[in-house]
Amino acid sequence: MIPETGSRRPALSYRRVRPPERAWSLRTPRLRYTLWPDGSEQLFEVGEAGEGRDLSEEPGWTAERAALRARLGVLVSGAPARLTP
Repeated sequence: MIPETGSRRPALSYRRVRPPERAWSLRTPRLRYTLWPDGSEQLFEVGEAGEGRDLSEEPGWTAERAALRARLGVLVSGAPARLTP
């Protein structure tokens, strides 16, 4: 169980970019993190107002981004090579 949400599993999705490469996204109640095949990342706050600007390069979000990337790596254990920094 995920303590901050009370839910059992985060939402996980992927988008096929160029076969066989995939972009992986992890959405929590507060954030959406995406890792693209080229290693670039996006991080957005989610809420009623929708998603705003990309926070992935903001210094204050470095720890959160790293935690979501690690969590995504665990969830997508079949593709570890794509998830290495």
